[in-house]
Amino acid sequence: MIQKVLAFIVVALTFLVSEGKAAAFDEIQTSAQVFYRLDPEKRIVYVSYEIETVNLTSTSYVENFKFMPSGLRPEGIVAYQNGTKLDVLNVENSYYKIVLAKPAVGVGNKANFKLEFEDRSLYLGTTSSWSFSIPTPKSAQEYKDYNLNLIIPEKYLPNLFLSPKSNKEKAVEGDVVFSFEKEEVLGGPLRVFYGNSQDYSINLVWSLKNAGLAPAIKDIKLPPDTPNQIVYLRSIRPRPQAIFKDDLGNTIARFIVGPITQVDVESNFEISRLFDPVNQKNEITLPEPSEVLDDSIVALSRELKDYKDVLFFTSNRLEYGYGKSQTEPLELSELVKGYSSAFCLDYTNLFTAISQSAGIKTATAIGYIVPPGGSKYRLLGNDLHSWVVMEHDGQIIGIDPTRYDTGGGDLYKENTSLDQITFFLVEDTGSIDYSLLPLVSDVTTISQAAGLPEAEFVGSKGVVELFLKVMFSVVFFGLISIFFVYLLVKHHGKIQLSRRN
Repeated sequence: MIQKVLAFIVVALTFLVSEGKAAAFDEIQTSAQVFYRLDPEKRIVYVSYEIETVNLTSTSYVENFKFMPSGLRPEGIVAYQNGTKLDVLNVENSYYKIVLAKPAVGVGNKANFKLEFEDRSLYLGTTSSWSFSIPTPKSAQEYKDYNLNLIIPEKYLPNLFLSPKSNKEKAVEGDVVFSFEKEEVLGGPLRVFYGNSQDYSINLVWSLKNAGLAPAIKDIKLPPDTPNQIVYLRSIRPRPQAIFKDDLGNTIARFIVGPITQVDVESNFEISRLFDPVNQKNEITLPEPSEVLDDSIVALSRELKDYKDVLFFTSNRLEYGYGKSQTEPLELSELVKGYSSAFCLDYTNLFTAISQSAGIKTATAIGYIVPPGGSKYRLLGNDLHSWVVMEHDGQIIGIDPTRYDTGGGDLYKENTSLDQITFFLVEDTGSIDYSLLPLVSDVTTISQAAGLPEAEFVGSKGVVELFLKVMFSVVFFGLISIFFVYLLVKHHGKIQLSRRN
């Protein structure tokens, strides 16, 4: 009796999940043609998998196909084999089991079947500016052949950008088909962007606490204008006493917080993330490179000639610590040796140290990655992200070593990511005051960003208000103190001072 070996082909469509080999992969050879047809007007992606399996032994064949839609939200999923509709079973809402009508038995025999569905969760943007993130399974490396085909209406070809780029494209009846081999799409999603900018409306909240008995000055950093980011301040309450720029170009809002008081600063910004770094409002100034004392860093800066070499070194020396926690960044001497539980500040610090040692101007951006859908998402402590802003060929560009390693697919053009919002820049990550970081109460994509002029919130009037408020607080609490001393003296009579014998 022939022993059945059930080969479950695992298609895990997410770059965040680590996968092992499915059972009997060495006995079944699998190939896949995958088609993603984008319909931006309906905001739908039509997905089709054409699977072929070949038996490598006489005791193996495929009876079931296990499809795990992690990272996707399939709608109307159907499967066919030679024109026959197959049973598709949703197993505990975690995966789909497709039962083949006629498994192929015998060495070299093949089974071909097709899987189709729609997905409305991949779209992000508006009608004039949109993006799709197309997941690529890490299990694709187990396939003998894996080809991904992206189909987009030809009218979107102007201002259309892909990451990674396709070396094969052709026009077919009003559409453009971009084809990718397995090696081109492993390690991260395929990102598709159309337009010149991505516009967001974002609500930020700062909780300013003063546990002292005297008024305290609290400075918060508002999202700045950068080469790839134009910021419009729509509202901020309460109004700051002053708004000014620091040496890096960050926008600082200053508040006076009374004794034993908490003030919640609520704000709304409209932010336009530009595709090309052509923002004339950019006020970011990168600091001069600081001296790096670590000998291993200095040696690496002499060996690695280009920022791409530094990026490759950093992403290969470090491994992201999924599911792990870290209280503070590691020392550079430890990072150079390699680390398997690194986080974004580790990637940023290592890349920055090597670059600065090579004489390159850099700073660290602290910010936020807009989640798919871009709405009703609250920023938690571990949702903060950091990346590198550096000078290259006379321009200021952004480099994200963390997402480069984790397959975030954020490089659209000139290393620009349209889903990263910069909150502020720092020279030294050790100087970050985490108690003054904002929470994101809401973020949505909008059709066009256009906010209030910054001049309405900046000027000498704010400085005068700040001075007057400080003086009022000092005088007020001074009078209160004198009043309590008066009551104490009146109640107890003269205050007796101890005498020395």
